[in-house]
This record gives sequence, structure tokens and C-alpha cells, in this order.
Amino acid sequence: KETPAGVPLLHNVFKQVSTYTCQRKEADCVAWRAVMLLEELAMEGEDCSEPATSTLCSSASTLLQNQNGEAPAKGEILQKLYTLGTKLNTNDYEALNNIRNAVVSYVCGKSTSCAGLTRFVVQENQLENEILSSKKSADAAAAVAKSGESTVEDKSGESTVEDKSGDTAVDE
Repeated sequence: KETPAGVPLLHNVFKQVSTYTCQRKEADCVAWRAVMLLEELAMEGEDCSEPATSTLCSSASTLLQNQNGEAPAKGEILQKLYTLGTKLNTNDYEALNNIRNAVVSYVCGKSTSCAGLTRFVVQENQLENEILSSKKSADAAAAVAKSGESTVEDKSGESTVEDKSGDTAVDE
């Protein structure tokens, strides 16, 4: 599978952030490892639906087994990695988005089209919005349980990424 231009650079930047996070022994180290594996699997076109047939699927299975003591069932690896990835520290999202936007700006300034990279970023935004939404829902549920009141929240989660060439990808 061919990876869109700029995606490996963006991935490698965040792989360094992941390494830094783990070296500092931060609580979301394992979540970072899960997200990095998800990205690598996506770039390789792997879905791990078969038993550990690749090094990446084997690494993912080992990471998940180390978390709960049992190997994930066939076909569950991606979902379990996703669930583990939702434990990223959301307080870091603003700084991480600034890093991502700088890399995208750099790549799009050097390329004639950024459509593949912007699609990848839109997918990252979807994951981020799902994580933020689930955390807000959990926080709201905790607040409701504490206060006995009900709440309503906006879950539109729309984001737009535009590259220098004018290509636009919208996450709806």
C-alpha cells in the first residue's frame, strides 16, 4: 500500500513524541504506543484480522497482552488498540495539534498536493474528537451522578484541514 506524501514524516515526528513521553515515564506511554501501532498498521494496510502474521500485528498483540494478561481474539486487535489509544492525555492536544499543523504546513509548502496528508489528518481529527467526546461524556456523567442534574452537549465534532494548494478535506 502506498502511503500519502508527508504521512511518514508526520508519523515519525509523533513517534519521537511517543518515545519522549515513555522516557519520561508519563502515564499515557502505553496509549502512545497503541496509537503509533494503529498508524503503522494503517500505513501498511494491515488489519490484523488473521493471527499475528506480521511483525506489527505481533507487536500489537504483545502490547495488548501485556495490558490485560491475555492475547486479543482474532480480529479484535485494532479495536483494542483504539480503546487503549483513547487514554492519551487530552491536556496535551493543543500542543500536539500545533506540532501537527507545523508539519502539515511544511509538507504542503513543499508539495503540489496535500490531499492524502489532509485525509490522514482528518482521520486523526476524527479519533481525537471521539476521544474528547467520550471523555466529556464521562465527565458529564460523573457530574450528573454527583449533582443529580441532566446535561446536553454539542457533539458535532466538525473540523477542517486545508493545505497550501487549496485542497480541502472536511471531517463530518
